Amino acid sequence: MIKLIKKIFGFPKRILAFCRTLRKIPEVKAIANLPCYYPDRSRKKYGQRVKDNIVWLLKYGEINYFYTLYGLDMEDCEEPAT
Repeated sequence: MIKLIKKIFGFPKRILAFCRTLRKIPEVKAIANLPCYYPDRSRKKYGQRVKDNIVWLLKYGEINYFYTLYGLDMEDCEEPAT
């Protein structure tokens, strides 16, 4: 019975967490559109930068404000291993 109650009341929490994530999408798009710190290197396409930031948001639960500073917007970069 307790497991059923936890399932029922846990479901709205997951929906709220998903809605909070959706609210952050405009900020993610703005971060992907920031100017590059390394203008001499080639950048990923805008869509790929947005996708990278959304994946980061879903994976870590926070926006990566340092995306361009760390050079993650470059074509030849790799996401740091955790």
